[in-house]
Amino acid sequence: MPTYNNTSNDDSGNYSLAIKLTNQFHNELVNDLIPTAESRYSTYAANTSKEGLKESRDHRGFGGFSMGSVNTWNTFRYCLDYFRYFMPMSGSYTTDGGYMADLVREQGYNSDDFFIFSASGTNDFAYSAFKAQITAMANNSGGMFKFAKNESDGNLSFLEREGYSHDGKACDEYTYNGLRFFWNGQTENNEKPESTAKKYNVEPGTEEYKRFMLDNVLHSENEGDIHYNLYVPQSYDGSKSYALFLTLPGYQGLYFQGVGENVRTEEFGFTARDYVPDMIIAAPQLNDWGDTSARQTIELTEYFLDTYNIDKSRVYAEGYSGGGETMSRVMGMRPELYTAYLQCSSRWDGGYEAVVKSRTPVYLAVGEKDEYYGAEPSRNAYSEIRRLYKDEGLSDSEVDKLVVLDVKPTSYFTQNGITNQHGYGGYLFVRDNGIMSWLFGQVKN
Repeated sequence: MPTYNNTSNDDSGNYSLAIKLTNQFHNELVNDLIPTAESRYSTYAANTSKEGLKESRDHRGFGGFSMGSVNTWNTFRYCLDYFRYFMPMSGSYTTDGGYMADLVREQGYNSDDFFIFSASGTNDFAYSAFKAQITAMANNSGGMFKFAKNESDGNLSFLEREGYSHDGKACDEYTYNGLRFFWNGQTENNEKPESTAKKYNVEPGTEEYKRFMLDNVLHSENEGDIHYNLYVPQSYDGSKSYALFLTLPGYQGLYFQGVGENVRTEEFGFTARDYVPDMIIAAPQLNDWGDTSARQTIELTEYFLDTYNIDKSRVYAEGYSGGGETMSRVMGMRPELYTAYLQCSSRWDGGYEAVVKSRTPVYLAVGEKDEYYGAEPSRNAYSEIRRLYKDEGLSDSEVDKLVVLDVKPTSYFTQNGITNQHGYGGYLFVRDNGIMSWLFGQVKN
């Protein structure tokens, strides 16, 4: 599409009119232009009825530069029924990534049903706003948009050209490169993917608390609705892999206690940023501490590994109180997903064999007189895990790296003016550099 949809020689100076025309253009496109062109030329459409055009959407693309880019975003907004591929160039629409994701869902589609190639130049007056939109779509859409270099690995590509301006040269080069992405469906090595990626249905949150987007919902066919709060660093754009941290709360932070109560009452998700700046942090709000919540935690972890560019050698987990019970069950089911696990003021409810087989390091921190659990369950878990490692022939020094028992004496609490070891265990442990450094110092080989 051209930069402006002109109806007279004066239109190119009337921005408001241009916006009005581009907002209406989809009607002409679907009702007049596409049927006229595809009734004359041989295309993939069996016929030019609406049904015929919808059935052939995978073979249709739309792109535009400048105001044509705005027109492209409008086409994405209204016409996903008719187009799979989109090429917006140097023309922005919104910086609300959640809104863009909603446009997809409202039309009945998901992240596997489209591909966007976007481009702009660093000297282009539209560059800053355009890049802000693309970044917001990648970071704040609940996983709807994922950066990738090909259609098999994601649905959003962004070409930035150093020194390019808002002109025809830039438009021609962007278009040439964009068309190479369309109707390809191959991996970076030009290999056809062996299988289709798992589809996820995510409803993004709308309220923010200290950079956490609250109450995102992963709608799982098998595990029901999984509520979680999410922090994504502003620097994340999908081009570089980031660490992942899941923090599971105690009873006071479960979902029925109120949206965001986990991040309002526990600090693990905030302190973690000081140790690993390039890390995505998910704070699930589950409904109990049993196997259902454990399976939901696994499903949520897999969602992030599949949807975001995650460094799989740095996937960390922590559970406080009831969250520790849940996370220990996860360790008994799928410990290989995680680099290391920190359990605070809790007890181990899961199995031991899987975590030993996966060699996932575990740190058990608890007060010697924890009012709720006591220290004995942690001592028992430590002893059993250690025994299994020894049965496999590991040396004491090797086992010491894989399981740590840290029973804090009463003086650890009283010297900080604290008498409730369970209720304030999480408060102190998150401030303990030795504990937190152990967790985020682990890297999977």
